[in-house]
Amino acid sequence: MNTPPSASKIFSLDYWTFLFAVVMIVFSLMALFDLIFATAANGLTILLPGLALLAAAGLAWRLTSLVRLYRGGQLITGVIEEVMLFRGRGRIAWKYSFNGRAYTGSVDLSLKSQVAFYQPGQAVDLLVDPLAPRRSILAEIFK
Repeated sequence: MNTPPSASKIFSLDYWTFLFAVVMIVFSLMALFDLIFATAANGLTILLPGLALLAAAGLAWRLTSLVRLYRGGQLITGVIEEVMLFRGRGRIAWKYSFNGRAYTGSVDLSLKSQVAFYQPGQAVDLLVDPLAPRRSILAEIFK
């Protein structure tokens, strides 16, 4: 069993976790502002908390899926397929084989500095969910 990374490490590096958190906070604050000052139409009063809840659900899903991979994932070796940089963010894609089947995975990162450590063709340790082998993560990315 691997030790899951800290929540602060996940928030600072994982693009989707960060995005879900920002959207949840922004829509929650907008809904609170509307509740206090009654500035919006009725539709927006209902829509903002709903969008904040959707973002909260996305955030919870992303965090629990990452923690689940670290706690119960099987350690295997994969190969970096692609490293991309875009507007201060990065994306790392990899390929791997599990139980005789080929899979691919990727992660979007908020900090491109983390992406610089990886090169196409590089062998890397991955954590793969044995019950859902399409789900994988670079073992050391959040350490």
